[in-house]
Amino acid sequence: MEELQGKDACSTPRENARSLEGQKCDFPLYYVEQDKIPDLDSWSEEEIEEGKANRMISEKELRDRQKIKKPAKYSQYPILIKGTTGHYVPWGSQDMLGLVERLPDIHEGAGKWIRALEEETMGKLLAVGDLKALLARLLGMARMEEVLMKSGLQAAVNTPYLDGASFDQFRPAMWRTLREDYPTKIDPKSLKGEEVGDTVNPANYLHRQLKRWKLETGRNPEGDELMTTLFRTSIVEAMPPPVRSRLEDVVGLNSKTHREFCDHVIHAVEKYRKEEQKLKDQEKETQRKLTQLQLGELTKKQCDITEGSSVNLTCRSNANPPVDRYAWHQIAGARSWSKRPMQNISFPSIQALHGGQYYCTMWNPLEQEISTTVY
Repeated sequence: MEELQGKDACSTPRENARSLEGQKCDFPLYYVEQDKIPDLDSWSEEEIEEGKANRMISEKELRDRQKIKKPAKYSQYPILIKGTTGHYVPWGSQDMLGLVERLPDIHEGAGKWIRALEEETMGKLLAVGDLKALLARLLGMARMEEVLMKSGLQAAVNTPYLDGASFDQFRPAMWRTLREDYPTKIDPKSLKGEEVGDTVNPANYLHRQLKRWKLETGRNPEGDELMTTLFRTSIVEAMPPPVRSRLEDVVGLNSKTHREFCDHVIHAVEKYRKEEQKLKDQEKETQRKLTQLQLGELTKKQCDITEGSSVNLTCRSNANPPVDRYAWHQIAGARSWSKRPMQNISFPSIQALHGGQYYCTMWNPLEQEISTTVY
């Protein structure tokens, strides 16, 4: 530490103190080489005050030191230390090759690719280097760098400078670029309408189809005239013929609002189902009466049966779907038991012990039917 004397040195800034060596001052002024100033973090309050009094540190240096704060948030990224330099390792905790195989082809539409990637990496912290490695694998280095430039990531091109930075802040711009460069290709086969089914709520069906179209095309089917026409045409063509015919008779169906279109479809489906159920009930009643008639004719022949005769009992039904299971039952006195699980029951030589009441039960996949009793 050198003592500088001189009156002019009293008001001279510390950074110019070296040029004032040899001048005389009314009080001692100390000058310390910059590289010899101790680290302020190791100084006590008394030493700091003494340093201020001796002009070894300035008020500005002290204020700057006091303004230093710890980071508000810490983040961790996959960093590999090599020697004294940190190197980011892309996909250090996940199989990138396996991920590439599970993702859809980005050239068929970035919307599907982005959705699948976010599902695969949900809960994982992605860095810029992860996307660089993934896009380089899929698109090649040159195309990957073009995407980075267009997404505002010029600082990440040809340098690992931003590889370890969080990708979240660049996500919106990157996804926007990819969607612009790789628009969704519409596959008519995948957009073919699905059948509504006999028990599905038509309102739920329409909601599900609208959602499916949004996922397949990346666009709102009701967002423009062309998409609206394609979407509604696929819905109408997927309906049963009576419903389709009724909807085709509606004037200007494709020009109506989404709510009005849905109301027309729901009404047509519900009306068709009511008519179908009415026809099924009528057919069921007709089959029941026919079965009773057949068994009634068999009952009329019972008076001609004598002991020792051969008797055959047959159970028939015109049910739709066809009957696939039969069973004959005998009632003798207060007892009832199943005789045989078959359509026909035969008695080569009828005896008194065979006396009683007989009836058959029939089943198809939808219902069960019981015949009248034969004596």
